[in-house]
Amino acid sequence: MARLAPITLLRQVVPVPRKDRVINPPHLFERYETRIAELRDDPRIPDSELLEQARKMWADQETRLSSIDSRAGQLMAAAGIAASLTTTAVGQKGLFGVGAGNPLLVIAYLLALAYFAYCILVALRVHGRRRRHKIGPDELVPSVGASYSRHLAVELLASLVKNYQSDNRQVEALHMAQWAFRNAVILLVFGGITAVWR
Repeated sequence: MARLAPITLLRQVVPVPRKDRVINPPHLFERYETRIAELRDDPRIPDSELLEQARKMWADQETRLSSIDSRAGQLMAAAGIAASLTTTAVGQKGLFGVGAGNPLLVIAYLLALAYFAYCILVALRVHGRRRRHKIGPDELVPSVGASYSRHLAVELLASLVKNYQSDNRQVEALHMAQWAFRNAVILLVFGGITAVWR
């Protein structure tokens, strides 16, 4: 059975983002940049084939981005519905009346609502401010010595690597939102069990 480090366990309970150097390891992205620089003058790969591979990688990355956005949207909708149902249940049960509620149930419901709200806020970050790197007019000017196809391929790959870093941050936010949603559901189940066994 795998053991969880205390910090990992804490992140499961209080989902907070990891440092950017953990999400986007510098050594990995430095290696990518080195490989792209090497491709600029590498005669072993035909120019047209390199451009075709770069376009395929770009299309794959766009598909990944679309999947991240879709999952974040579904999570926001589910968390919103769950928070509404939880609020309705709390209101109908009159949990906050004097002497009416089980304190554990009240705490569980309040924490679940807080997790649902956190889930929505973090999922909104996925749809919020995001820097996307695209090829612009400056990148269309060919570099000296390289064919135009190779130049475009290298520029596409350089933008792609920058987008990988942005996407990794979005995935991290999505994971935090998913953990918050999971924690809210666990609290609701716990609250329901305490209400039945009371």
